[in-house]
Amino acid sequence: MRYVIHIIIIFWPICLKAQTINYEQIALNHFMEKIFDLKYKKVKAIEFSGFTEKVLTKARYGNDCFDDSSRIRMSLIRNAEDKIVPMKKIEISSNYNINIKGINMRNSKRFKLRITCVNHLVNNSYVGIEMLKLNSHIDTFLIEIDKKGNILRWCETGAVF
Repeated sequence: MRYVIHIIIIFWPICLKAQTINYEQIALNHFMEKIFDLKYKKVKAIEFSGFTEKVLTKARYGNDCFDDSSRIRMSLIRNAEDKIVPMKKIEISSNYNINIKGINMRNSKRFKLRITCVNHLVNNSYVGIEMLKLNSHIDTFLIEIDKKGNILRWCETGAVF
């Protein structure tokens, strides 16, 4: 029994370091806590698949929105190159006063929430969050996260299709 305890004590720090940071969940939590209430206060229901998007596409990085975003945007585009990535399960906490529905591609009148997989650059990581509005307008939010999982900054752009 004593040996088991010693092994756990030795390997516990290694196991803690091996856990990966869920950047997409951190970005979604920040979006719901800080941005959603600010920008979409009257929205009572949204559609969300519960997963990240499976394509890390260059189209998702919108216009430049950070002061240094031309450089960041070009790096994100080069890094993405329309890669197919595994979808990750993402959950919206029940603490938010919002009704979550599955994605309905036909005749839906609800906002749709989409989250891209994390795109890692040298120093920081970036997660894109999109809110598809009813009038073919998309609000795109780019959230910058450091290696420890702390939100550094975010910015917003939009597009009409």
